[in-house]
Amino acid sequence: MRSWMLVAVTLVTVLSAPCLSSRAALAADAAKDAQPAAAPVAKDGWPDTPAGRTARDWVAAFNGGEKAMETFLSAHVPAAEFKKRSMGERMETYRTNRDRFGKLTLGSITSSTPTEVEASIIDEDMNAMPYTFTVQKDEPHWMVSVTRKEMRPHFGFHH
Repeated sequence: MRSWMLVAVTLVTVLSAPCLSSRAALAADAAKDAQPAAAPVAKDGWPDTPAGRTARDWVAAFNGGEKAMETFLSAHVPAAEFKKRSMGERMETYRTNRDRFGKLTLGSITSSTPTEVEASIIDEDMNAMPYTFTVQKDEPHWMVSVTRKEMRPHFGFHH
């Protein structure tokens, strides 16, 4: 059955290719040109955008320990935000997450814009978790949020 399908696909491809009109070829080229350009990617896999650089720095700070995270937060969060949620509260959350997940590693980038990066981040136990890093549009691109989606195992019965 698979060989029959392969032959059919091959025949359709071979028979269809010469039949493309120049108008269809031009439309295909226009659609290709209309695709948004992908963000440049740094050697370490993070997008070379404000959100990508902030996400990379956040993961490095997370892995670097309390002093590194406190330095990161001081540099990437506006001072007014510490009135809403203090540095002490933020560091307590950091400690809880660091104890829970250990060191983090970039798995892959799911999507990227200048102000938002969605990434699969791998924890020390090799569990992949989706994270979203959001920064402000304008300079100095303050960090708005880091969001982690909790993945829960499915419970139930299969019929």
